[in-house]
Amino acid sequence: MKKLLTKNQWEWVKYFIIVDKTLKEIAEQEGVAIEGRKGSFISTLYLRKSG
Repeated sequence: MKKLLTKNQWEWVKYFIIVDKTLKEIAEQEGVAIEGRKGSFISTLYLRKSG
């Protein structure tokens, strides 16, 4: 899976799925707003994980 993702996408996948951090925790760590992630790859993962 890692080969299919950009470096940034992999970082979000790693922290969200593997480390089990929340989107808020990852966004704070990365210095970005969650609103900036809407409609993104990680939002899709979030919907799958929470649904």
